[in-house]
Amino acid sequence: MFKKMALMLALICPATASAKPEKFLCTFGNGRSYASDFTKFLSNHAVFVMDAENGTATAYDSYVHLMHQSPIPARFKKKGDGKYQLRWKLVGVPVEVTRSDRDGSTRIYDSKVTFRYSFLFDPATKQGFLSARGGGKSFKTTARMSCEETNRNIVFQTLQPV
Repeated sequence: MFKKMALMLALICPATASAKPEKFLCTFGNGRSYASDFTKFLSNHAVFVMDAENGTATAYDSYVHLMHQSPIPARFKKKGDGKYQLRWKLVGVPVEVTRSDRDGSTRIYDSKVTFRYSFLFDPATKQGFLSARGGGKSFKTTARMSCEETNRNIVFQTLQPV
């Protein structure tokens, strides 16, 4: 009798399973650059916390650490194919730009660039593509990342301007 009542209650009032955010440590691999070797604008590792149920996410890598010292919110979108799209931007990232003058001499300029990042993540395979672009069309690169779930708290080192 008790089992029947518990079963009926479970069917009538199902427990609301609230999925907790998932934290992934992702590792850079197979970098491919579209302009030159701008893969230096991608960190070797990144941490993404994604809450698909609430549509929220954070991104954290060495560039985010350089600019904010902690994870930052990322726009989250669940795509029709089940993949997750995260987007964020960093404003004022210090970079060194090398330019060749007409006389053949080379100059190095310190500059600040806004980078826009996009991470397309497949939760089924735990694989993703991270892309970064900045300075208009000056810098553009993308890389494949392999991810694993983690509970570790990770702090990245501060970078020097690139």
